[in-house]
Amino acid sequence: MRFLAGTWSRSVKSSRRPAAFHETVSTSFSSDGYWMLTRTVTEKVPWNPIEITRDDRITYDPTTVRWIDLGTDDYGLYDVSTSRGWNGNSITWADLVYPKSHAVKANNPLVFRKLSDRKTESITSLVEPSGRVVSVVTRCSRV
Repeated sequence: MRFLAGTWSRSVKSSRRPAAFHETVSTSFSSDGYWMLTRTVTEKVPWNPIEITRDDRITYDPTTVRWIDLGTDDYGLYDVSTSRGWNGNSITWADLVYPKSHAVKANNPLVFRKLSDRKTESITSLVEPSGRVVSVVTRCSRV
């Protein structure tokens, strides 16, 4: 996970939105080395004209033999995701706790891939209450 330290530019394309939106991601590590700290700032877009800041704290739990991601944002959203770890250049995250919000009935696992030390990609999908499946592709580049 150390390769993620630094600042990244991220483009997120959801099939339910007319265009990709952009985020700036800054990742560091706690002084004790137990937590990876990530702050994501989502830019304003026409369908959501507010800036959103999200903080994620990621650690490895040797007791349960899994990675844990605790996320919160400045508008009250929260979630908890887990992963069994890296398999080659990818890691798959599944939601443990995700409140039903933003017209989301369920989230499918997210596959995060390291393409290089300077590029990553993640692919996931979500299910709306109507049953429609929405794909989400995120591409990141180190700034």
